[in-house]
Amino acid sequence: MAIAPWRATCIQMNSKIASNATSKDEAWAIINANLANALAKIREACEGPTPPKLVVLPEFVFQGPQRATPVREWIERACTTIPGAITETLADLCREFDIYIAGNHFEVDPKWPDRYFNSSFLLDPKGEVILRYRRINTGSWTSPHDILDEYRDAYGDDGIFPVVGTELGRLG
Repeated sequence: MAIAPWRATCIQMNSKIASNATSKDEAWAIINANLANALAKIREACEGPTPPKLVVLPEFVFQGPQRATPVREWIERACTTIPGAITETLADLCREFDIYIAGNHFEVDPKWPDRYFNSSFLLDPKGEVILRYRRINTGSWTSPHDILDEYRDAYGDDGIFPVVGTELGRLG
């Protein structure tokens, strides 16, 4: 199989940590500032002489680690869904520049309201979430293996280690 040539760009990201916030508004001000920084860096890369087809953002780029923030507070202050506030903002750039964006953030799922996941996602050039992966090996937050039977019932085995075919190849 021939692999199509494509370019990825590495950009340094400096993010602030939402766990330092004392309220939801303060946490989302931090998250939105981190998101604005990422959007500016992606736009800069895409407007350059050799724009990327795939942008991969670092882990913790939007919220930072939860550190010692209690679970209930972290969920209330800093977590969101996929798709949700973060992915929908990034989707606009996917459509504008015809790119894929891969990223990571702490996610809540209404099926498990007292848990959060360290989740990665892939947006396609239409801005749609085509892949969501919830980390199996985690520091101190929920992993699908913690609720494996219920997780399989909800998302099947493909939801544990998802892979998607793209014009760039199979990504997971």
